Formats: sequence, structure tokens, C-alpha cells
Amino acid sequence: FNPHLASSLHKHWMDSVRNAVSSPPLSQLCKRIPRLYRDVLSIILGESTSLSASVVENAESWSEALASELLYQRPHLRPSDVHVRSARHMEQFGVLKRKSDDESSNSGGFEEIVLSVMKGNAGRVVEALHDLGGGSGAALPATMTALLCNLLTEANQIQPSISSTTESFNIQTELLLLASHSILSSFSTQ
Repeated sequence: FNPHLASSLHKHWMDSVRNAVSSPPLSQLCKRIPRLYRDVLSIILGESTSLSASVVENAESWSEALASELLYQRPHLRPSDVHVRSARHMEQFGVLKRKSDDESSNSGGFEEIVLSVMKGNAGRVVEALHDLGGGSGAALPATMTALLCNLLTEANQIQPSISSTTESFNIQTELLLLASHSILSSFSTQ
């Protein structure tokens, strides 16, 4: 993500919209239908802050509030800062509790997993899938967990090898073995 390029593209797009709004056909249409400018074009041009704020305030879920805020109020927000805004909306809607310093950070809820991934911890997804069924011995969840692990490893989002003080192992190999055992078990029961 290049914020300067994004800002430049957004400025160019806004200039194009302003030029289109001031063109005779669209300006005449806006005079005939005032709500077109007031309810649509003013939001696109970023001139209606009260309406965009009310859209965020009247959202029914944290994800809707976040999407509205990113679209209408903060289109230039850096991807590395999205998790901060997400946590704020999750707290606002009561789906995420603020942690005190003495609480553990491994609560494991869906929102915690989403925030962890937004912060750059893609391995948390593999761990969650493994906990939610990928390690159960069922063929489909085990295969999906192994596939996702391979995709994230290929994209350099997670490290394939895990080392501890006593042993080291390759997570891709372990998850593929688990998936193959699950698939073989499902064939033997048919």
C-alpha cells in the first residue's frame, strides 16, 4: 500500500467527480432533482459530514460501522491502522471487552481472531481453524486447514517451521499429514 499513490488517485477521482457535477447536463439534473446532490453527490464529494457521521452512528454492527467509516469519513486510513478502528467499533458494539493488563490476550473469540489477523498475525487463522475442527480428524476441515496453511506460507505470511527448545517441526508437513490421515480414515469408514 502506497499512501501517496492512493491519495493521488483519490484526488484525481474527486476532481473528475467535481468536473462531472459542474458539467451542464449533471448540474441541470441536480437542479431538477435536488436530493441527487444532497443525498448522493455530497457524500461522494465528502461535503456532507453530518450525513456520513449519522451513517456510522446508525450502523447495526461493528463491521457495518467500520465499512461506513472507511468509505465516508476516513478513506485515506492506512491499512496498518484499520485494526485500531476495528477494535474501537467492536468495543462500541459490545462484542469486544477492553482488556486490563492482568488479563490474558488469548480469549479466542471471533473478534479477537479478526483483530489478530488485521494486526498481521496470519498464523492465528490457521490456529483457529485447527481448533475449530481442523484437528478433529474430519477430512474436510483438516484439508482446508492444510490448504490455508500452504497458501499463507507461499505468500510469506507465516513461517513453515516452528522451533522450540526441544524440537522443531514443519507445520505444513504436520497439517498435510493430519489431512491425509483424516481422508484415509473417511475412506475406511465407507
